[in-house]
Amino acid sequence: MPGNKQQTDITAAIHLAEHSGVFCVSGGGSGAIQQLLSMPGASNTVLECSIPYSQAAMQSYLGRTPVSAVSSETALQMAMVAYQRANALSGESAATNFGLSCTAALATERARKGTDRAYIAIQSQQSTVLHALEFKEDPASELADMVARQAVRGAQEQALSRAIIVLLAEFIAAISPRKNETNDAFERVTERMDAPSAWQQIMNQSEGSTYIPAGLPCIFPGAFNPPHAGHEKIKKIAEEVTGRDTYFELSIHNVDKPSLDYLDISKRLASLESSGQVLLTNAPTFVEKARLFPGAVFAVGVDTLERIDAPRYYNDADTRDAAIEEMAHLGASFLVFGRLMDGQFVSLEDLDLSQPLKDLCKPLPEKRFREDISSSAIRAEPRAEPK
Repeated sequence: MPGNKQQTDITAAIHLAEHSGVFCVSGGGSGAIQQLLSMPGASNTVLECSIPYSQAAMQSYLGRTPVSAVSSETALQMAMVAYQRANALSGESAATNFGLSCTAALATERARKGTDRAYIAIQSQQSTVLHALEFKEDPASELADMVARQAVRGAQEQALSRAIIVLLAEFIAAISPRKNETNDAFERVTERMDAPSAWQQIMNQSEGSTYIPAGLPCIFPGAFNPPHAGHEKIKKIAEEVTGRDTYFELSIHNVDKPSLDYLDISKRLASLESSGQVLLTNAPTFVEKARLFPGAVFAVGVDTLERIDAPRYYNDADTRDAAIEEMAHLGASFLVFGRLMDGQFVSLEDLDLSQPLKDLCKPLPEKRFREDISSSAIRAEPRAEPK
């Protein structure tokens, strides 16, 4: 990325800001890393850089295969992994750590669906920021000439890398660039969520839950992505069956899914809070939930119960057995709801569970509850990316 005095000044200010981060870019934006590393003081800012360019590399970086490599969701997940990596490398969950990601689809000689675009995300203890960039049409984009398309791609890479530097400066150094340093090569839409202190304490794992209910609660854990009518029905039935106040529980950190960013949390909580109180926790496993809420009844589906019993989530069967034993000692029990799985309705009686876990379970008959809608089916429906 060609240097100029404004870019040099901005980069120098970033290196003086006493923030350290991990950078992950794919498909574009590598020029920003080059710019940061070319200036004195780069070691103050850059902990690590990754470029997971292939599908296999991205899957390895995220721990899962993204639905779309170039999307807001993937950019946010990349930033979260980068932020957690920054905490690990620095040895603490510091307020000055951040993760920055960029995933882009720039001009190419091949035919491709969709516009030339990029998503830049920044995650810190305090905030989640997402920038969606859509490149404006260029006359050369209509040409079949490969040289012309390469020139367009080069210009887009330069504009994107400049944008990353400017947006990082705005985020960590509170620098507002002069008007001629902002870029008119693309349309930009920004989403930002500054987290309340209670959320930050859950994110950095200094607290286990935003709220501990009085008495013996019924806890309904879930991802709620998105919430739907079936969740409301489960909560209502759980209250009727147990006679206890029932709370939705949403864990920021998860065993087999990426940690939730603040934009995602705010959207899920906003959708849930009209149906009841939500506990935001740092309890990815059920033994951790049982420690937070001793004596609780947990409302779960049969699919969740199978995962609780699966040794692969504990490394081995002995560790699983010890976890179930601890849950029993803490007074945990499970109200089990049937669910449609692979075209068949499955209830507690259909599961082959270890006996100690089965002893903690109470089934709910299909005639009392059956709701075949699922969050995963809703997510599979086509939806537009923000522009």
